[in-house]
Amino acid sequence: GQKWVRTRTILDSLSPRWNEQYTWEVYDPCTVVTLGVFDNCHLGSAQSGNGVSRDARIGKVRIRLSTLEAHKIYTHSFPLLVLQPHGLKKTGELQISVRFTTLSLANIIYNYGHPLLPKMHYIFPFTVNQVDGLRYQAMNIVAARLGRAEPPLRKEVVEYMLDVDSHLWSMRRSK
Repeated sequence: GQKWVRTRTILDSLSPRWNEQYTWEVYDPCTVVTLGVFDNCHLGSAQSGNGVSRDARIGKVRIRLSTLEAHKIYTHSFPLLVLQPHGLKKTGELQISVRFTTLSLANIIYNYGHPLLPKMHYIFPFTVNQVDGLRYQAMNIVAARLGRAEPPLRKEVVEYMLDVDSHLWSMRRSK
């Protein structure tokens, strides 16, 4: 939704460093924070006008907020891994610190004790095709909005961050 944040782009560096701090209000106890790193091939390159090149994936990290203890600082180094046609490749490392704070413990217990969806969704659940259709439409809306940002965020970046193709069959997963 509205909680996409884009850091500044660092040009001509094989070991970029950011020291940035972000804060979000979280209303869903099952929220997952996803950090993605990309090689923006459209800034500072001579071939930016041809439209064929894509932003290269460097990797992404997911942090499930439900696994974090409140008011504790977690500092960890995550490997950035990308699945390529010839196998899994480590493309870097991301060092981050996360602190999950809450104003009220009673509010957290209340949120965990209540179902996330209205009762109708448990009585008449969506079919798999309906969920896929809704996910695809949501991805298109987010991609269109972020594509109008300055600088624009390309559709393949949004697809990768939202795992649009995660439901497809994979030989690697089957093994």
